[in-house]
Amino acid sequence: MKKLVLIMVCLSAQFSFANIENNNCQLTRSKDGQKLYKCSMLGGAKDINILHVKGDIVKTAYYHGLFLSSEIDRALFKGVFDKKSRAVKSLNKKQRKQFESLNSCLLAHYKKNTSSQFIKMNKNLVRGMRDAGNTTISEKNFIEANYLVETSIYFDALEKKMTKSPAKAKAELLARCGPRFVVKGIFGILKKISKPFKELKMGCTGVAASAPMTSDGGLVLGRNFDTGLLGYFEKEHLILIHDLPNKTRVVGFASAGLHYAAGVSGFNSHGLVASLHELQTEAVTTGARTVCKRGGCRNGSKRIKTEVTPYLLHRVLMEAKTLDQAISLIKSTRGLGAWTILIADSKTNEIASIEISGKKVAVARRVRNSHMAQSNHFFSKVGKKHGYEYSLNKTLETRGRLNHVKSNLQASEGRVDYQWVIDMLSGHTDDYVGPRSFGRTTTKVYTAVTHVMVPQRNEAWMSLGESYPTTSSTFFGIRFNTDKEVPFELIGTTKAAKFEGRDNWYRSLKYYVRAYINQQSANINPSLNMSVIENLNLAIQWSLKDNIVEMPYYFMRARMRAQMSALSHFEKNDTLARQQLLSAQSDWLFLLKSLQQGRVQLHPYQESLVHLWLYRTSELLTQLGATGVSPGPHYKAATEGFKALKMDHKKHFYFNELIRTLRRPYTFNQAKNDEIHFGTVE
Repeated sequence: MKKLVLIMVCLSAQFSFANIENNNCQLTRSKDGQKLYKCSMLGGAKDINILHVKGDIVKTAYYHGLFLSSEIDRALFKGVFDKKSRAVKSLNKKQRKQFESLNSCLLAHYKKNTSSQFIKMNKNLVRGMRDAGNTTISEKNFIEANYLVETSIYFDALEKKMTKSPAKAKAELLARCGPRFVVKGIFGILKKISKPFKELKMGCTGVAASAPMTSDGGLVLGRNFDTGLLGYFEKEHLILIHDLPNKTRVVGFASAGLHYAAGVSGFNSHGLVASLHELQTEAVTTGARTVCKRGGCRNGSKRIKTEVTPYLLHRVLMEAKTLDQAISLIKSTRGLGAWTILIADSKTNEIASIEISGKKVAVARRVRNSHMAQSNHFFSKVGKKHGYEYSLNKTLETRGRLNHVKSNLQASEGRVDYQWVIDMLSGHTDDYVGPRSFGRTTTKVYTAVTHVMVPQRNEAWMSLGESYPTTSSTFFGIRFNTDKEVPFELIGTTKAAKFEGRDNWYRSLKYYVRAYINQQSANINPSLNMSVIENLNLAIQWSLKDNIVEMPYYFMRARMRAQMSALSHFEKNDTLARQQLLSAQSDWLFLLKSLQQGRVQLHPYQESLVHLWLYRTSELLTQLGATGVSPGPHYKAATEGFKALKMDHKKHFYFNELIRTLRRPYTFNQAKNDEIHFGTVE
């Protein structure tokens, strides 16, 4: 297996430090001292919303809703509503009623056990939207949407528990939601709703570095925000400048409607800078806990409320001045699901990774005058105990990204700055197999935005997202002023470095992203499947102009065709179903041939998956009375491949299921319902 430390052979990054070309920043709304600026950039190709508010978070939320009502309607929260609608749409009437009962139970717990400040803030934001004339989003739905990222973690954990021990999981549900909740059939419901809710998750790669790693001795922290809400989140970027009554300034980077914007990425005027990264755990909770006084609970106790974790991070930046204060607040408050907060203090050059696992908080790593990479798996013992990844591909993907960033940080002492971080987060290198479009790369097909923050200079750099992938778009720099009437100034633009001699290949990337976005819609409207195939065709054509065979392009085209063949079969068009299966078979055979010729590199897991799908395709063709490739060799290769991998990943539950599927016939119903993961490529 090839281990690669990337030495970039790149074109020069493109800088512009005069006035940003074609930008036009204007004050568009103002009331009661609260202000909204809009920067129309690149000749109107993209607008950036910059909201400057003064006061406490509850009161200022009103102006967020008042000023940005239309933007909220078409950005992040529209995506959240669409994902939930798609999840519910997959259920029949009886299942829908049962799901809503479970959802209502969880929301009741969340509302009871999280701070009233969080609920009041969101209510005030909706009130502002209503005063602006927007009645499309109800208060109830908006508040539910703000809890939904934690709800999705809970559903994911519950599905995992149901797989391992149905009786134990059902007993837990009954204890939490009472006899009014019917547990019969809940596993089937969870299986149906899991895919749309998984798309709410935040992947994300983080990088933090201080002296002696950085070129100026300061501190820089950057992150990719990877989310299934691509196509919504980046439509209306929001930069929140929040001047609090305690004289602290918090700067947050998110999407319109998220008033706790620093819960994604942000920094404060005390030099703290942070980003949030989602994990998976079975150790989820629905809220508050009882803390006993010294001498035991007989001497008195109090109920401590928790927070939705993105809001907790925003609170940290509102209330903490030092890293120790931040850690203390996180430990005493805790969160609901599974998260890592990557946080640093530019005053002391300290960096920490703080892991939240339902009822537990652990400082997993802490360094001074050093560097840290962050991805999406647990490091701490307490986190690892209940943490998991939903497939081996996810396991390889999160560790591959982490190892790639760590290796390059270690090789770059004294050279790390904001441009280095932009280049790293915009990279297309798989730590296992080398240059590659997407999959185990820092740039994900669903990277919605990249933030790079330099707190000691009050500066940040951010991708505009005017083109896909967003890491290939323009990055603009912004400095935040405390002594001027306009609290910010734009300081330049840049682009990420690129591999030389791959212009056509870079063009292919946008078609793969378009295929991914269209596939999300095709889950609701299968008639859009052909647009997915068409974009994958274009991606393949452009990459081949540079003589590059991209495994993700062929593999995902074959996966789409296999699923489309099942749809054709159930529409009683077996002629078309056969054609689609034979086309899928051709793509998988081409990948194996390219591997033999040295034109493509595959991790052993990907190679085993290709054999698995060739076997499954052969099974489906047999059911149609057609002949495909001989299934025997591919059955043997897949089985042996998975068993060999299992020896290296003994605790990974995923292999048992894969090997079981090889022992029973593969059906068209499975082909129709099998999840297609564009992000990790499987």
